[in-house]
Amino acid sequence: MINNSFKCTCKNVGMGEHTNALFVPPPDYFNSAKAGYWIDKCIFHEVMILWSIGVVTTGCCCGHNKPSEPGRPYIGVENQFIPFMKDLGYAVHYNHSRPGDEDSFTPIGESTLREIISEKYFKTGREAGTDDDK
Repeated sequence: MINNSFKCTCKNVGMGEHTNALFVPPPDYFNSAKAGYWIDKCIFHEVMILWSIGVVTTGCCCGHNKPSEPGRPYIGVENQFIPFMKDLGYAVHYNHSRPGDEDSFTPIGESTLREIISEKYFKTGREAGTDDDK
């Protein structure tokens, strides 16, 4: 089990409101005709990290501190990224509207994601077999 650092900081934000969100242009590799996407500030950095490593997201929500559906936080991804998200340690977010789908995940938080990426995909000079870290 991973240490989940995600924390929603919304106060009195309704579902669908953009009062605690940023409008962000998509990366070029999205091939999107949209000018941008609204991303909740609470989940913004985590989504930006995913975008920076090539993950195509399909939607996200921080949950706005609501205790139940539809207020549970999630990050949706295109189907080809499902195995990668699971490899990063993300848990599938159950969607009662699409009970068999696994393309939505529960956020783990920016610091947790950074830690997982550095531990899984990067090595120190010694681990890589170089002397550069001496």
